[in-house]
Amino acid sequence: MIASSLTGDDADTEYPPPFHAIIDEVGELCFHYNEMISNINKLLNQVYSLEIEEKIAELKALQAQINPHFLYNTLDTIYWKAVSGDNKGVQEMIHALSKLFRLALNVGKDFLYVRQERELISYYLLLQEKRYKNKLKYNLDFSPNILYCQIPKLILQPFVENAIVHGIETEDKPTNVDILGFMEGERLHFIIRDNGTGMPQEVLDKLLNPQIDANSSPEKGGYGIKNVINRLSIYYGNKYSIDIKSELGKGTEINIFIPLTPEINIEKGNLKGYV
Repeated sequence: MIASSLTGDDADTEYPPPFHAIIDEVGELCFHYNEMISNINKLLNQVYSLEIEEKIAELKALQAQINPHFLYNTLDTIYWKAVSGDNKGVQEMIHALSKLFRLALNVGKDFLYVRQERELISYYLLLQEKRYKNKLKYNLDFSPNILYCQIPKLILQPFVENAIVHGIETEDKPTNVDILGFMEGERLHFIIRDNGTGMPQEVLDKLLNPQIDANSSPEKGGYGIKNVINRLSIYYGNKYSIDIKSELGKGTEINIFIPLTPEINIEKGNLKGYV
């Protein structure tokens, strides 16, 4: 019979822990790792939610900053038409103004269809045509395949207004304004072109500055365009672009490129998708 016992150095020899103990340690490590990842994701989501809320607040503030002078001038024109007995002109202008504001409000939604923006601009131009009589000529030409694409509301109107301000209000000759819209690749391409006085380079640089100056106000030229640039940057990040070419005495051409899908969904606070 063979017998064995641990004596001397053999009694102090260390053996690996049992296999189940190793499994328990790995399991605990995985648990804490997953818990850490979960906490990091929660923090990231909280930070992202705060950023979205800030963007929403900023966007709502920008949308509230609409130039009131157009309304004042339009109502003044309607008043004088009423005084002169031009009942048909009064009816047309009041109808156009009510339609314009209905489209601009858009039941509180931030996006509208391109066809609605086109309709809004047509009413705006009709009102300006009534105000300036024979000094304004315009052409609206949008491709049928973009009419049911969605864009942020009041994106084009400020550029059209700017064309009139730098044309009719500063020139004796008739002002021609062309507003075009079509698909180019995967983006919407809009062109606003006029034959007005044009703008010097320093004015162009100021218009394209995405930061609205502290002293800016709706009464100052270019305010509406800066408003649009800020709103587009919120919706599309760096995926939109605006190019302005202008020559003194010859006019201005504005090219606006907008992706089909915004980067963020403001109303729902989600990435990717229409509002």
